[in-house]
Amino acid sequence: MGVHTGEVDLLPGDIGGLAVHAAARVMALGEASEIIVSSGTRGLVEDAGIRFEPRGVQRLKGLPSPIEVFALVA
Repeated sequence: MGVHTGEVDLLPGDIGGLAVHAAARVMALGEASEIIVSSGTRGLVEDAGIRFEPRGVQRLKGLPSPIEVFALVA
């Protein structure tokens, strides 16, 4: 599973935009049973006591700049 937080474009019966593409790319980085999140999402839950393991800065297809990603630690 991949999680990214950002603005989406509301389309008739769908959503689109850069955040949707980023979420799909972040999801593709994970293995089976993993939850991978972008640095933006991690920042939003920083004080929730959730632990993450760094997975490095990734250049993802279709995104203008690299983003840092993290794996949720159970």
